[in-house]
Amino acid sequence: MELRGTSPPDDEVEDWQRCLEQARAAGNSGQQAQALIALGHLAAARQERPAALDYYQRALSAAGDEPAARAAGLQALAQALVWEQQPDVAQPMLQEALALWEQLNDGAGQAGAWLVLGDTHRLQRHYQAAREAYECARARFIAVGDPLGAANALQSCGTVHRLQDDYPAAVTCYRGAQSLFQAAGDALGEAHALQALGEAYSFQSDYAAGLNAYTRALELFQAAEDASGEAHAAKAVGDLLQLQGDHAAALQAYHSAMKLFQLCASRSGQANTLQATGDVLRARSDLAAALNAYMQALELFCAEGDQQGQANTWLALADVARAKGDFARAEAGYLAAFNLYRALGDAYSQARAAYRMGDGRRAQGDLAEARRLYLLARQVWLSLGLDALVEEVLAPRLAELEAASADG
Repeated sequence: MELRGTSPPDDEVEDWQRCLEQARAAGNSGQQAQALIALGHLAAARQERPAALDYYQRALSAAGDEPAARAAGLQALAQALVWEQQPDVAQPMLQEALALWEQLNDGAGQAGAWLVLGDTHRLQRHYQAAREAYECARARFIAVGDPLGAANALQSCGTVHRLQDDYPAAVTCYRGAQSLFQAAGDALGEAHALQALGEAYSFQSDYAAGLNAYTRALELFQAAEDASGEAHAAKAVGDLLQLQGDHAAALQAYHSAMKLFQLCASRSGQANTLQATGDVLRARSDLAAALNAYMQALELFCAEGDQQGQANTWLALADVARAKGDFARAEAGYLAAFNLYRALGDAYSQARAAYRMGDGRRAQGDLAEARRLYLLARQVWLSLGLDALVEEVLAPRLAELEAASADG
């Protein structure tokens, strides 16, 4: 579960700070915790997660033994720990919060705790447990008359289905969430549901439906003046247009996304957009422009410390160098990608780098080394159960090498 929306107005922050001061003066621990949690939520909405975590920790300390305040503090702190990818630490807090909410017969509190508990199971890849938790949350949100909470739970359940490659089930959940957000008048919630729906359609190769969902999301983000959401939607539109082969329209969408990511000061957004732009330019055989886009992307990925982004960009740069006949630079790029993928434990992509390096060696006439690299990639993909990919990508290459060796 993520907090959505634009930055809160300064007067809202000031109001809660005044509430905090008044609660301290009155010695009211429950109101202190409430104010600190509210300030934490506002910090999270501004993407200031370290500050949010600090507020939640202070809220839990201020709550003492007051049951409702302690439950709320535990739940808020657990949510922050989910953001920090620490589900194992968050789960005991949520179990205690659930027990307290049940003692208080607080259905809304139980619903919120179940929702965050689902997030912890999802991060642990315990998908059945995650779906069960989200369903518990949805049922309780419905019972207390909170359609927005029910929509968030349904959308989270859709995400679990997507992670399990059950895209029809994901579509059903996302469409249900969209309808609930729309009925409640939550335009931003609807936009995020449409964004997720577009992604699920894309995974099913239903590009027309995906493009329609992304375009509608883009319109809603624009109307809400949510530049970050608009940027991600524009990037998604570009990705689908690229898959459909409409390179001119894709470049236009990426150009719009790039300007918005710059406005938001999102280096990761800029880097991913530049990389996608490079892919389109390479498909159009504009290798010089593609090289420039990839180099800019690599610089931003390095600044962000994003090793996956760096590895993918090195792979693309190596492909460009090989296309230009610069085999030494290509091999250096493939090696850089291979080593980064190995550091990340991404065996699938290590094999991608290996077989492409083999393509470069074959182009230079080094058939023995090409065969070794193809066999290395084959071994990795077979170990991952990717037999069909081996047959599609590697078997023809190995057969061509055998034929060339026989002719020689």
